[in-house]
Amino acid sequence: IEEDDSGELWIGTPGGVSVMTGDDFHDFNKDLITAVDFGSIVNDRFGRMWIGTPSDGLFMFEQGELTHWSTDSELGTSKISSIAIDSHDRIWLGTPSGIVRYDDASFQLFDADDGMISSSINTIMADSQGLIWIGTDRGVTRYDGHTFTAFSSSTLSATPIRSIMEDREGSIWIATDGKGLLKHVHSAFLNYGLEDGLSGDM
Repeated sequence: IEEDDSGELWIGTPGGVSVMTGDDFHDFNKDLITAVDFGSIVNDRFGRMWIGTPSDGLFMFEQGELTHWSTDSELGTSKISSIAIDSHDRIWLGTPSGIVRYDDASFQLFDADDGMISSSINTIMADSQGLIWIGTDRGVTRYDGHTFTAFSSSTLSATPIRSIMEDREGSIWIATDGKGLLKHVHSAFLNYGLEDGLSGDM
């Protein structure tokens, strides 16, 4: 779910995008956008709505105009799992083939050959320090603008990552698939699981 500059809510669903105006819903370009994954709608500071899809590539809606990139363009993929925007207004896309950066001029792909722990991306988060956190099917990688750092703790090793967020104190929280919840603070990871009161190991 993402709110645009006019206060409308954009909701990604398995059936496409719904836009809520007041108490009313309407479909947005249902003929083109047939499905949207969680975490794949983002509003940038210029008022543009970015929409990533699991099979139809990337869309950008700006002032009534819709732009589309897919495997037929330089994007090179039609499958997008997540979208993030960094402090330099660059768009980061999670795909099964790596992470794609778009700077309003061109797309650049980074994958395991560049230092990431895996090329299969589940989620992306740009934090307040300008770091890009990348959740993959095999753990977490962080990008500082120059280098990819793959974390290799026993908890994160070969662990699928579901989502990543930053709290108001700047701590990074990582939801895993099967190994609970992790908190990254002061270069260390704290692990929370069933024994700590979590209702499940996620």
